[in-house]
Amino acid sequence: MFRVEFTGTKEVSRKVAALGRQLSGPLRRKGFRRVARVLKKQHLERLNTTKRDADGKPWAPWSDSYAATRGPEHSLLQDRFAMTRGLKVVEAGPDLMFGTDKPYAVYHQEGTAKMPARPPFGVGDADVPGLQAALDEWFMEEAGRRGLS
Repeated sequence: MFRVEFTGTKEVSRKVAALGRQLSGPLRRKGFRRVARVLKKQHLERLNTTKRDADGKPWAPWSDSYAATRGPEHSLLQDRFAMTRGLKVVEAGPDLMFGTDKPYAVYHQEGTAKMPARPPFGVGDADVPGLQAALDEWFMEEAGRRGLS
């Protein structure tokens, strides 16, 4: 959840309050789409490039026996890129849910008795500035459209 604080005249206060009341339906979806684009980019980078969890901790490498079954076209959590293609964003009322539709993703996220966790999902401190910038940009554009800029 984010909060907007401001100071100003009663007219500005009235307009900002009106904008807040409009944060539903198409306007909220527009903001969600902005955040979703950033989330997807951050998670694709994590899955395809950095191979680290949301807090920056590197994922555990494959076991030697499993690594022996992998070829050069394979990488951690990427065999046929199904998980990256399965990234989904769902708006559920006032909430935005982000994840994948792949049922095996939970095993990567939490690990199993035989496999260490390699959590691909989450929002860490390093992710927050990008998400905040997307929200700030969206809010300022909407405020400008309503004469608040």
